[in-house]
Amino acid sequence: MSNGGLSEWMWRFLALALLFAVGWMMWIVYQLNPPPLILNAAFEALTNAKAKEYQLQKPSAQGVIKSSAGTEEVPKLAAPAASTASAEESPKSAAPGAPAVAEPVKPAPEKPAAEMPVAAKPSVAEIIETVETWARAWSSKDVAAYLAFYAKDFKTPGGEPRTEWENSRRQRISAPKTISITVDSPNVNVVADDLVNVTFRQGYRSDIITSSATTKMLVMVKTDGRWLIQQESAGN
Repeated sequence: MSNGGLSEWMWRFLALALLFAVGWMMWIVYQLNPPPLILNAAFEALTNAKAKEYQLQKPSAQGVIKSSAGTEEVPKLAAPAASTASAEESPKSAAPGAPAVAEPVKPAPEKPAAEMPVAAKPSVAEIIETVETWARAWSSKDVAAYLAFYAKDFKTPGGEPRTEWENSRRQRISAPKTISITVDSPNVNVVADDLVNVTFRQGYRSDIITSSATTKMLVMVKTDGRWLIQQESAGN
């Protein structure tokens, strides 16, 4: 066979192969994207088939169901009840799994502002008892207990040093063998919650001095829960 014949057959083969490839591609495109008319026909046929199947399964007037095979079956009445019960129970079973609704947080009640502590009113009975206890310490010649009734800021007579005043009081209390101090007609004048003036008639008797009475005034302050003498003065 000549070269011209081979070339002709080759071109025919290539044309046939090209035609086959084009046809194959069109068939693939057709399968992937069929025409709308065919799709509509397919959906319509499917809808008609489901409608016929529903008509065949619909209960008749005698309470029987015709199946697709033409046989009659007695309807099962328990099935709808069971489905209804399951439908009613499904919300209840879903309730535990549902997210809990958080209640709004109530603001904590505001605490009332702390009130300042009110100082207790001076007790007149307590103050008089303190003065009488001071007098008993003096009468018993208990110098330490007697001096303990004087405040640290006690104003000594004439402004003498506290140490010298205490030494003088020790000597005057220790000198007599016996001492008797009386407190008569005490009167308490409240100046402040921690400050009072106490006036009374003081009687003094010892083995050295027979008897004497003077009007005594004590300025007393409350320190660490105790009434102490801050100033002492005597008159006629």
